[in-house]
Amino acid sequence: MNKLETKRLKAIVSLLNGLELISHEELPEEQHNALCINVNGWRYYPSFQFDEHFNLIDNLRNNLSLMREGRDDTDILLWMVSEKSVLVERAVAPPALVSKYLDKGDLEGYERLVSAEAQSHKYVTAKPCDLIDDPLFEVFVEDWFNW
Repeated sequence: MNKLETKRLKAIVSLLNGLELISHEELPEEQHNALCINVNGWRYYPSFQFDEHFNLIDNLRNNLSLMREGRDDTDILLWMVSEKSVLVERAVAPPALVSKYLDKGDLEGYERLVSAEAQSHKYVTAKPCDLIDDPLFEVFVEDWFNW
C-alpha cells in the first residue's frame, strides 16, 4: 500500500469513527443517492445530511451534483467535517477616499486605508456540515469551488 492509499484509508477510518452513520439498509431507497462512505461494498451515510424524516437537506441536495464533479463522496465528506474560514463580507474603502490619497501621492495614507480595509473583512469559521441547513452553507460551497 502506497502513502496516498494509506492516507486515504486513515481518512476513511476517521470518518467512520467520527460520524453518526446510517447503514444502507436503514435508509429509505429514495435517499440512496446521498453522500456515503463505501467500504468493501458496505455503504454508510453520515446522518448530518438528513432531516428527522431521513430526507436529504435542501442545501446539500441542491449542490450535490456540482460538488461531485471531479470528487468522490469521501473527499466531499472530509471537506464537510473540516473547519474552514470563509470570507462572507468584503470591506471596501470609499472610492473618493482612495482617490484622495492617490491624487495627493500620499502612499502612507493609502497603505493605512488598505490595511484598515483588509482588517474589516468579515469571516465565518465553521465546519460546512454544521451549516448544512443555513444559507451560509452555499457561501462555503462557493468558496470551495473558487479558492
